[in-house]
Amino acid sequence: HLMLSNDDRDGLQSILNLRTSLMSHWKQLGVAGQKRLAVLPWFSAAVELAAVEDAALAEEIIARVDELSSEGDMAPPPLLTGAALIEAGYRPGPDFTRIIDLAYDAQLEGRIGSLEEAISLARDNLED
Repeated sequence: HLMLSNDDRDGLQSILNLRTSLMSHWKQLGVAGQKRLAVLPWFSAAVELAAVEDAALAEEIIARVDELSSEGDMAPPPLLTGAALIEAGYRPGPDFTRIIDLAYDAQLEGRIGSLEEAISLARDNLED
């Protein structure tokens, strides 16, 4: 019997879940999705596990992460926060998380680079 601590069990589950995502979705993910996965704590272990099944895919993933990381911070602090939305005059609501995630994806993809641009993106998406 394999005896694992709760932390070890959770880590192993994370590795297995990440491996599944890498094997089935990596090539379809955009820049933001790839960066979001690449900064997860168990990403490297998941890539190593994926390499057992598909070495070429693992090499492609490693090369892509190297390319993305050479462009700058893979996980910069978000430009847009709930506090920034409130300060901009929006009332907290169910769309806040969606809008914050949308702005962060745009930031990761290099489509926005300032709080003003993030607020503008939020405004456009909150008013739709």
